[in-house]
Amino acid sequence: METGFSPPKIAQIALRCDDLAAADAFYCGVLGLAKVAQFGDSLFVRCGEVNLIIQVSPSPMLPGSMIYFSADGCVREATAALQKQGVIFKQAPRRIARNHEGYDVWLGFFDDPRGNPLALLANMPVEALDV
Repeated sequence: METGFSPPKIAQIALRCDDLAAADAFYCGVLGLAKVAQFGDSLFVRCGEVNLIIQVSPSPMLPGSMIYFSADGCVREATAALQKQGVIFKQAPRRIARNHEGYDVWLGFFDDPRGNPLALLANMPVEALDV
């Protein structure tokens, strides 16, 4: 079915937080994302071509949608670096499948300080011991 429009990419993802300083420390400090701006109760950070806008929400709410950060080719190094920064993985990255291009797909889960679910997703070369 032709719809006439297919978005070429994600431009921005909105998340909620209850502490903007903690969000800034996590996304810019721990994850090392570039801080674009902060206006009032909104923090804007950049991850590749995607903007994240993190806004203070005065009311309690459920965690947001999952954001998958790419760690192609370096999942072990990314995991170690995040753990060194205090990130606790709810599920450590592990191989979950082999994709159609012959790479091992790795996935691991962690949360930001507000409880928004985050993940590392990586296409990794097949290891010689794993054939």
